[in-house]
Amino acid sequence: MEDQIDDIRFRNTMLITPLRMVLLFSVVISAYDVGRAILSFIELVRQPDMDVLLITLWLLTAPLSFAACVCLVYACKRMMDGRSAAMPVTVGFGLMVLSGVSNLISQASILAGNGLSIMVLCALVLICYIICFLQYQRIGTRPLTIFAAVMGVLCGGYYLINGIKLVIEQPDQLLGYLFTSYLTAFLVAVSTLLFVIAVDYGPVIEDVTKE
Repeated sequence: MEDQIDDIRFRNTMLITPLRMVLLFSVVISAYDVGRAILSFIELVRQPDMDVLLITLWLLTAPLSFAACVCLVYACKRMMDGRSAAMPVTVGFGLMVLSGVSNLISQASILAGNGLSIMVLCALVLICYIICFLQYQRIGTRPLTIFAAVMGVLCGGYYLINGIKLVIEQPDQLLGYLFTSYLTAFLVAVSTLLFVIAVDYGPVIEDVTKE
């Protein structure tokens, strides 16, 4: 007798290697981003005109993105070992949503009216992460999730281009960190796209026959 258990699994095995490579690269870059965030925090809190709460919220995006990438890497490992990956996937995308909220609030406060396009992109990316999160809670449809992930990559790419221009025009401590965070956001978006294409809920067949 065979028993079907619906669980998260690899849908497209051809994408396993690219997905793992991009995720590992994202972990490395986001870890560097965390280091930059710590150094930036130490430097910025010494300035009397800086809002410590706002700076903390802004720099919190880096560790949240790092933790999200680590969770997805762990989820891939569990799936390759044939174990359930529902929990790390849920936590990973939940952390992405939190990083998107943190990034949106901080960008809106720091850039104000000088970076409207970036704030709009931050909002779109947040919506994309929410759609992806809901997909792995069995809410939503796969085509919509893939479309959201594609939009996330496009937003991340345009977001990165705008960040490069901003750093070139106004090079300083804050904008230097911005570039690193833009690169991390783009890599996380690419990882998300590969993940939602390669991974989905599906039947895992177990043989429970007892002679």
